[in-house]
Amino acid sequence: MNRFANATDDHQWIHVDAERAQRESPFGGTIAHSFLMLSLVPMWLAQCVPLHARMSVNYGCNRVRFMSPVRVGTRLCADFEIESARFASPNKRMQW
Repeated sequence: MNRFANATDDHQWIHVDAERAQRESPFGGTIAHSFLMLSLVPMWLAQCVPLHARMSVNYGCNRVRFMSPVRVGTRLCADFEIESARFASPNKRMQW
């Protein structure tokens, strides 16, 4: 299934046609949509850094670059670094 391709209306063969990608692409097979990779960041962040907030809003991304293609079926991981943290009042929960 190509649910991300359907959701974004991006059915470029490099993403959805495994046989053609095997034959014609320089990557040897289909590759993931770059914006699919970007959309996984909130899930990875929540797994690494539990945020105790009533609500969070995506503020945007600075200097996002897709440095290399990701072959379909590749296992992915992410690293996150907390630059600062402080206690918020009155409930003294950590605020990032």
